[in-house]
Amino acid sequence: MTTPNPQPYSYLTGRDGHYLFKKNEVFSALVRASQHPDHPELEEFFQLNAPRIPFVLIEQATRFLRAVYHRHKTEAILLLTYTAEDGWGLYIPRQTPSTLHVDYENDERRRVVGSIHSHPGMSTSPSCTDDEDETEFDGIHFIINPLDVLPHGMTAHATVNGSRFPFKPDEIFSSVPQAAEDVPAEWLAKVVTRATPTLLTKKEEESLQENLFEFDERFLA
Repeated sequence: MTTPNPQPYSYLTGRDGHYLFKKNEVFSALVRASQHPDHPELEEFFQLNAPRIPFVLIEQATRFLRAVYHRHKTEAILLLTYTAEDGWGLYIPRQTPSTLHVDYENDERRRVVGSIHSHPGMSTSPSCTDDEDETEFDGIHFIINPLDVLPHGMTAHATVNGSRFPFKPDEIFSSVPQAAEDVPAEWLAKVVTRATPTLLTKKEEESLQENLFEFDERFLA
């Protein structure tokens, strides 16, 4: 067997965990290490190195999620982007939503750093499906109930390698909200349901327009 490390006493990290390597004049051995008594205690943490996220993005995302719900009665998703040059942004992937899940693809190969999706009329706690989706999706994730009022109807957390770190609103958002723009029509055009869309009554159409374009000035307070 090839000696994994020339040092007589060292910790190694393998595919399935940590190991302790020991070597003396009599033997060499590699054993699984459940604890490292000679190392300091550490705690998991997540620190945001980028600037805080403008609250206007969450307002605009909520308008989109609310509009999709009124039109299709389903969930929807947006992807969160960030670059040092452009800052934070939103990307709407082509998606096929259902009541409890959204199938989507990053069809423009954007570099995404998180997600924003809806739980219409439900708890914003992560579901089992959310747990599975985030297993290999490191980043910042928001779950929004578009039928509720922000920031009450929202949870935010970061996920790294399956570990989840909850955020409070004042820990992740910039302090001064700005007026959000209307939802672009091309965003809504990317949402296609499997079933035939239900025709809206005139009253429902008027309600949709009111929810889509009317800005709640309470967010500017």
